[in-house]
Amino acid sequence: MINVNRIVEDLLAKYNINEPPIKVEEIAKENLNIIVVRRPYKAENKLAAMLIRDEDSGKVIIALNGDHKKEKQRFSIAHEIGHFLLHPAEKLFVDREFSVEYRDSRASIGKHIKEIEANRFAGNLLVPKRFLVEDLRNYLSEKNVDKIKISRELSKRYEVSTNTINIRINSLLDELDGSTKNTM
Repeated sequence: MINVNRIVEDLLAKYNINEPPIKVEEIAKENLNIIVVRRPYKAENKLAAMLIRDEDSGKVIIALNGDHKKEKQRFSIAHEIGHFLLHPAEKLFVDREFSVEYRDSRASIGKHIKEIEANRFAGNLLVPKRFLVEDLRNYLSEKNVDKIKISRELSKRYEVSTNTINIRINSLLDELDGSTKNTM
């Protein structure tokens, strides 16, 4: 299993990123030399984003659905950076909001794993573990902990959806729970 957290931490250290929100488009363009373009895509298409590696020119392009909300576009950029870094042999990734696999079961499992890895990478890049832990410590020091308020405020701080924040918090809690069980 790929250690996504380690890759994200290395990326943050390499580009001296020390606080949210993570400027994923800047990372893509200025640090990784990826071209980011936005185009409106018809609703029936349901395209979220795609990563294209052009071997002839050496260019790498992230094409985004420009009709999506800012938070969704940020997640899509982070997701495609994940594919770029984690799956260097792949020339094309097309990510739709909903996709039906018309391939054999082994092939779709392989693609599914790559999508899971890219999603995990995106969540970790947009909401890095060490930043989230510090923010949660600050909230837990308050007398009354309002989970909805925390989720809303952190989603604004990190410029992500509340769903992304909730998934990151839950995965962090699962990780902590797993490490507690392993030490017993």
